[in-house]
Amino acid sequence: MYLTGSIMITVDKVTKKYGSSIALHEAMLSIERGTITCLIGPNGSGKSTLIKLLLGLIRPSSGIIEFKPDISGIGYMPEISNLPTGYRGYDILKKFNLLTGNSNNDDASHLVELFEMDTFLNGKLKGFSKGMHKKIGLLLAFSGSPDIVILDEPLEGIDTIDRDKLAEFMVNYVEQGRSIILSSHILYDMDYFTDQALFLRKGKTIVNYPAKLYKSDLDMGSPNELKYIDPDSNNEIIITNPTITDLYRRFYK
Repeated sequence: MYLTGSIMITVDKVTKKYGSSIALHEAMLSIERGTITCLIGPNGSGKSTLIKLLLGLIRPSSGIIEFKPDISGIGYMPEISNLPTGYRGYDILKKFNLLTGNSNNDDASHLVELFEMDTFLNGKLKGFSKGMHKKIGLLLAFSGSPDIVILDEPLEGIDTIDRDKLAEFMVNYVEQGRSIILSSHILYDMDYFTDQALFLRKGKTIVNYPAKLYKSDLDMGSPNELKYIDPDSNNEIIITNPTITDLYRRFYK
């Protein structure tokens, strides 16, 4: 059993500098069990920096990232996997599971069935399309059913029907008390599966948008106003009943 809404990761005023350049400035974020968090912004906004910090690939210049001790595993899919192309898809999965000691592959098997991957997993990766490489990356990330899965641009290269299937899979996955963090430039139907969306611009947080809360209120017929302080002008901005796409157009036009 898990405690709904219990915090798994806390990001507290985390800044990352490279010399005089600030890649991320005082980021604040809480990742709760049973949620999907989306990191949104154009290239250079700080999404990949935050992901690398969460994975421990780089250290923050200041601030704290705290993981709760009861977390069982972290899965990761990079934007570009660079997997060895001379192996069959099934060989990659087998070697990955041997290296990681994964014994529970129910969710990976579900993805194989969902995406109808049996046939092409028997082929070598060198013949795979971009979408096929993405699906292999997803299988590896969800293998072992980790408590936290971090996905960098998982929707890129995947067609509309398979994006629908992936969205449904992710919603069902977090209902088991796990959490997903993803970055994406593709906003297709993102309001459907997003619980919170962290909008970043030039390393600064514009707003952490509680998408699930706003959608719930709208479904009940209650209008909502999103208020935030623009980090550049320092002015308060009010938006009525926004969607994630609405916010993206406003923030990055």
